[in-house]
Amino acid sequence: MKYLPILALVLFSTQTALADDFSTRATQARAMAGNTEGAKYDITLWPILNEAGAACDPAGTKLPASELGHFNLVGDITADGRMINIEVRPETNMAKCYAGQMAKAHFLHPPLVGRTTYPVLFDLTVTP
Repeated sequence: MKYLPILALVLFSTQTALADDFSTRATQARAMAGNTEGAKYDITLWPILNEAGAACDPAGTKLPASELGHFNLVGDITADGRMINIEVRPETNMAKCYAGQMAKAHFLHPPLVGRTTYPVLFDLTVTP
């Protein structure tokens, strides 16, 4: 598979992502990245990221230069394991493909700590 995450950070925030501003949501997730529960939970997301990579960049395909590079995806994981409120920046076809894959995926129950959703940030780089 050509998808090689040079930088694939999965960051978590235990704060409710009420802000609909992408930058604010990403900043909140980054601020909570050191959360012990989040560090344990992020391990469960790697298989889902790998599946998304296989679906969005199948082996043997050559991506156009416009699809290479960095993008961020923010979303909220619900208690029943669905990702909602998904947004990507920049909105490349690759980023939108990942968003679609995350919307279809089933996640393990997140550490909500009294919250209704668990905000996440994927910071990804797509290389040839």
